Amino acid sequence: MILFLSSVIELTLDEKIFLFIRLFLLFFYDSPTNKTDITSVEFHEI
Repeated sequence: MILFLSSVIELTLDEKIFLFIRLFLLFFYDSPTNKTDITSVEFHEI
């Protein structure tokens, strides 16, 4: 059970890190085409 919880926590941390990186990219490459590309990749991964 503890291993399961730790793995879930690691997964949520990874997701937050990826979301943070995507937001970071959105702010730096602030053009509509890149925004749609990143959001489409995000939805595709889900």
